Amino acid sequence: MANSKFTLPSDASEVTWAHAVNSREELEKELAGPADFLEADVSMGLLTGNEFGTLVPIMAHPPDTSSDISLEMWIDTVIHHNTGKGVKLDFKSLDAVEPSLGILESRNEKLNFSLWLNADILYGPIHASITPVKDDLFLLLCRQYFPKAVHSVGWTTNWYPTLPLDEWHYEWMHVRKMADVIRCFSYEKNYPPFTFPVRGIFASRSIRQLQWLIGVIPDSFLTVWSAENDPLEVSDLTIIRKFFPPDKVFYDIPQRLQNILSDVRNTVSYVPSSAFDISADQWMTFTHGQGPQCTSYSYISNNTIVFGKSLSTAVLLKKMLHVDDDNRLKVEGRIKFFKDYERRTSSYPGNHELKIVVIDVSLLSKNSTAESLDLTESDADVLWSAVNASELYSFRQTFNNNCHMFQLDTDHSRAFQAWNISCHEMNTDKPFDEIVKSGVQVVPYRKRLVLPAAPFMIGFVSTGEDHVVIHDFKLSDGKDMQLASKSCIAEISLGLLSLIFAFFVFL
Repeated sequence: MANSKFTLPSDASEVTWAHAVNSREELEKELAGPADFLEADVSMGLLTGNEFGTLVPIMAHPPDTSSDISLEMWIDTVIHHNTGKGVKLDFKSLDAVEPSLGILESRNEKLNFSLWLNADILYGPIHASITPVKDDLFLLLCRQYFPKAVHSVGWTTNWYPTLPLDEWHYEWMHVRKMADVIRCFSYEKNYPPFTFPVRGIFASRSIRQLQWLIGVIPDSFLTVWSAENDPLEVSDLTIIRKFFPPDKVFYDIPQRLQNILSDVRNTVSYVPSSAFDISADQWMTFTHGQGPQCTSYSYISNNTIVFGKSLSTAVLLKKMLHVDDDNRLKVEGRIKFFKDYERRTSSYPGNHELKIVVIDVSLLSKNSTAESLDLTESDADVLWSAVNASELYSFRQTFNNNCHMFQLDTDHSRAFQAWNISCHEMNTDKPFDEIVKSGVQVVPYRKRLVLPAAPFMIGFVSTGEDHVVIHDFKLSDGKDMQLASKSCIAEISLGLLSLIFAFFVFL
């Protein structure tokens, strides 16, 4: 299909949209207008004047069941005008998807526009009641007919003014489920381009969740949208602009907000995080038990680890650490237990545990040295025993509070501390030390924290029926600041290479 993938501009906020182009008159008007994209709703219904005919894909938003233009007529008109404007088709029900894609496929060689296929495939915030389009069938049909089109998949949402402000966000259960739906679909790393349409008033309060999501889904980006009556403010747009690269966010918002967006675009810039950056290839992951099933996978991106459910899963930092008089180690992070998506309406607490482990490398294998880690002759049960025997602290899911913060700091008196924190307070952008003042300290200041001499690894072990996330993870040590030493570089590189090799052999 010609131009099937829309190429993101350097600043996606400059793209303009024409919304709900669901009639002949609207289509003719917008084809002659300045908008870069035409967005229309597709439903099964009847053409005006043919009320007793056969149901066909028409351009209508429920509860409308008739229109003066069918999808077939709509597409032919767009092809004929050949304006180069992109097309986003928003499917409101599964029964409209395959007939519509069949119509598009029959014109495959004539399609002269970028094609986006959109549907809300999951329940989202807040207590959304509209039934989503069935996720697996929507993805299957999109891949079957147009594997290179942009797949736009989102959540049904709900909002009204009296909803508590602290509920205005996409929860971890929402983005984890979206990741599972896509990563478990057997794309075999050949992913289509994905965009996630997110409601602006929620997106600005869900930065960590959305950063993680586009980090774990290759070639993905956001489309921020807003209903006409949403209280979307310039502050919301500023936050989004600050935390996402400009080519990773489209803004599909009402005209009254376009001028505000223009001001934000010219005055606020994306600021990349300067924190310790963690990515999946810096960690090793293994499970104990049968599996792993897809929902048990651990996904890592943007200083965040999101664990799956059921199977005991260990995630260990590949880099080997050491602490001596000249080398300080500081580790900190924020923990939240959250429900499995399938239990989102349940009022019962889950049962999940997260251990922080500090593993003496010598426990893992008799062939380990200070320079390398060799697991090739190690028994899996022995490895798992060594990991669990290295527990520094264990957090457990509770009914009352599921948010925690922790810090390990070897400066002066070696200390590990942990706090129970209000989830709302933990998600603010205040400094770590300021946030914990409002929490309840659950681990007293330990002046005699015992750490292995050298080398050791730090990691986490997750077990239970729900999920847990570690975000805002930061790690610094003396070696990070003293890489001028060639011998130090060689030691770290050798250790990493040996560990990566051993990890694949072990699996």
